[in-house]
Amino acid sequence: MRLAPRRLAPITALVAAIVFATPAHAQAPAPTDEAAVVAVVKKFFDGMRTRDTALMRSTVAPNAMLRSPGGPTGIGDASTVDAFIERIGKSTGPGNDEQIENPRVHIDGQLASLWAYFTLVRGGQTTINHCGVDAFLLAKGPDGWKVFFISDTHRTEGCTPIAGTSAAAATAAMANPKDVSSQDAILAALYDVISGPAGKKRDWDRFRSLFVPGARLIPTGMGRDGKANIRTISPEEYATATGSRLEQSGFFEKEISRTAETYGNVTQAFSTYESRRAADDAKPFARGINSIQLYNDGTRWWVVTIYWDSERPGNEIPAKFLKKP
Repeated sequence: MRLAPRRLAPITALVAAIVFATPAHAQAPAPTDEAAVVAVVKKFFDGMRTRDTALMRSTVAPNAMLRSPGGPTGIGDASTVDAFIERIGKSTGPGNDEQIENPRVHIDGQLASLWAYFTLVRGGQTTINHCGVDAFLLAKGPDGWKVFFISDTHRTEGCTPIAGTSAAAATAAMANPKDVSSQDAILAALYDVISGPAGKKRDWDRFRSLFVPGARLIPTGMGRDGKANIRTISPEEYATATGSRLEQSGFFEKEISRTAETYGNVTQAFSTYESRRAADDAKPFARGINSIQLYNDGTRWWVVTIYWDSERPGNEIPAKFLKKP
């Protein structure tokens, strides 16, 4: 795989400070309290999804505030959560479906924070409208945990579906059965979908359909300082960062050798590749190895991870990884 350099959007310092400013001597949260905090936030989203304003209000404290970083000042405009809930109640049709993944909870006494990646799908749709990070602050009173402050980030790039959501199901449904019917088929599709002459638009929906929700692409190599480096990105971030460059200059990548093994549900393929600007170039401008993890759920194959390094002086490809597949 090849990757164009790209600076990923930073997490807003204001929100990070709120969530991660956990005292060094904070009390270790009880598992029941952690679960209760997560349950309150999910209950808030359940109410939003069903437009149940009473359910939403049951999760928030009086005068709870909402403030999303952005705008001219960078810290956004403050509004009340009650006003937000009121807007939800006045709208009609299916509510927006907001889902969170791997929430991180910090608790000290009666104060809790929750930080989580989220995706939002507009009511009645199946594609992600935007995603980002949710930050909730909660306080514990006689009635349990209540939300008193909400903030979030908002982006439309790098939005990876969360497993089990409608967006994940829609992504899976995009796949051409021929692309995911075997190990050979999915790897052939992976190389084919990123290849093409200059000016040819790539089918990024096809690209996305090959990956399991939560999949990661991990390029590694050596920096200018001579030290090893690594990046972890989503398929969406790869498409955004690399797509225009591949389409502008032309790019063809093909597998020239493969060594694969399977244990249980885990399939690991060392896929040696060559990269060319044009399909008929006599010599590749780059070679390397894609370490590709695959998964079969009983109905199709999925790409779980692609971890790759390129050939360079002192890092030549061993002969055993150059045998014809």
